[in-house]
Amino acid sequence: MSIREIFNDQARHCDGLGSPFMARLMALVGERLQHGDPV
Repeated sequence: MSIREIFNDQARHCDGLGSPFMARLMALVGERLQHGDPV
């Protein structure tokens, strides 16, 4: 599983737990993360 997939998976879990802010934040990180970026 890639780091992008991990952030997107986390976004789905946050959404499922009723945390829309964190869901959106995790989705944005997953979308914008570039190869070589520090995590």
